[in-house]
Amino acid sequence: MDMTMIEEKKYNETFDRIYINFKYQLDNDINFGLVDLRKLIETYHTYEGQDWTGRGELKNISIQATIAALTKLLTEYEEKDPR
Repeated sequence: MDMTMIEEKKYNETFDRIYINFKYQLDNDINFGLVDLRKLIETYHTYEGQDWTGRGELKNISIQATIAALTKLLTEYEEKDPR
């Protein structure tokens, strides 16, 4: 995908926000763990495939960045502690 500056900015902002927020939650919420993170990734993959109404490119980019950030966190935390 060839991203314009606006699309790239949206992707990076979304990725950073999701990564920081869910990293905080993993580190500080004993009721939120890797099982929850896996379910969230699965939900976003399902949501990603349900674009039959045409949600728009920026929303699709936001979903892709969210999946990427959550997947990165999952990989990092599985290496540290595979709960």
